[in-house]
Amino acid sequence: MWLDWACDRGVAGNVFRLQLEDQKLTGRAPGTGTWDLYRHDKFGRLELPPPGRHKLTFDAEGPIRNCLLDLREVQLVPADRTRPPRFDAD
Repeated sequence: MWLDWACDRGVAGNVFRLQLEDQKLTGRAPGTGTWDLYRHDKFGRLELPPPGRHKLTFDAEGPIRNCLLDLREVQLVPADRTRPPRFDAD
């Protein structure tokens, strides 16, 4: 799972959760410096379920201080990918 996000350093560190069916992936929102500076990075791995309709959610895991982050895009790509995918904003 790759995220494209911005997060002011003053609110960095809140915990997010990405959930796909019964799988849950959590991480801390790293600061990018300002709300206008976006970054993309790999955050973890999920096993994709069989083809069909599935629910994917992104939310805070527990209480948040001020704001979680400004999420611009989530990409699910093959796990062996070593370079970031091309994001729409690139």
